[in-house]
Amino acid sequence: MRRTESGFTLIEVLVALVVLAFVATSAQMAIAQYIDQQALTSSRYKGHWAAWNGAMEIYRQSHWDQAGIQDALAESESVLGTQWSLESRRVDTLGQSLQRVEVIATANDDAASKTSVVLFVSK
Repeated sequence: MRRTESGFTLIEVLVALVVLAFVATSAQMAIAQYIDQQALTSSRYKGHWAAWNGAMEIYRQSHWDQAGIQDALAESESVLGTQWSLESRRVDTLGQSLQRVEVIATANDDAASKTSVVLFVSK
């Protein structure tokens, strides 16, 4: 009488392990990329917030003169635990009554994290 064995062969188990390892590695890479993207988005959001705060401060104080490009803002802003350096650039536009103001926020701990806000203000 012949006895039949049920179960998986060694080759089948090894193939299943290779497939499982491939799926796990792909999932880990996707999760790591998602976490990095979330950190970048959070950093950009904080920088944009800091730049808008600086822009609204300039708008509120109305630091306008007729000299063209000058820094009206050179300070630091803390947003949600991140320190940001703010810089502003002003340029006269073709129209006599408007100035273009760009506020640039740069993270003090990461120079690559930089964002800016542009607004137009009447003279």
